[in-house]
Amino acid sequence: MNAIVARILLNSCNHKYNENLENLICNKFSGDFQRVLRSLVNANRNESNAVDSDLSVKEAKVLSQSGVKMIGTDEDEFLRILCSHSFIQLKDIFKHYDRLTGHSMETAIAKEFSGDLFAIFNAIVLSANSFAHYYAIRLHSCIHGIGTDDESMTRILISRSEIDLEDIKDIYKRKYSRKLTDDIANDTSGDYKKITVQRGALNEWSHQSVAIYRMTRYMANVNKMISITAENM
Repeated sequence: MNAIVARILLNSCNHKYNENLENLICNKFSGDFQRVLRSLVNANRNESNAVDSDLSVKEAKVLSQSGVKMIGTDEDEFLRILCSHSFIQLKDIFKHYDRLTGHSMETAIAKEFSGDLFAIFNAIVLSANSFAHYYAIRLHSCIHGIGTDDESMTRILISRSEIDLEDIKDIYKRKYSRKLTDDIANDTSGDYKKITVQRGALNEWSHQSVAIYRMTRYMANVNKMISITAENM
């Protein structure tokens, strides 16, 4: 979460609910998940495109001494570093961490953390290294998880359609030996599948094709509910 988004959320929360966002987080969530959310809201992540190599070396050493080189893990240092530095700075920190320790930050996160902390820290690390890689993994999870996560998949496709969707598709194919478009096509049916096959909309994933996908999936769910209701009458 960058500083601009954090400010918008804070102001919107105060305006709509007349309550501080951090208070809402404390009331709604608990444990590690609450800690990370509070850190993301309060850290005001640096959005500079400049990279400070000396800072990267320093923070890489801190991460090393806070994890693999100590008994237990200093979670507060991981929180501070992962939630406050820009993604481009984090990527440089991770590069120096790899050189210093001989293993990647992804490996360290997997070894040191579990549960909510692992999920969130891993997402931050993947995003810092490559947004396209992160979203390729997210889309695979949306499609091949327990039930298709239509809402998340549609949101990713729309939000990345004019940014890096082609890169996401390339990474998806290399990582899973399958085309993203084929997996999505296999997960669809009816009118939407006919449209994508005839017009090749899946190859472009424009806003229009994604909107059609969302509408047809919604209608399929509505029809399913109607059928279940009718059977029980």
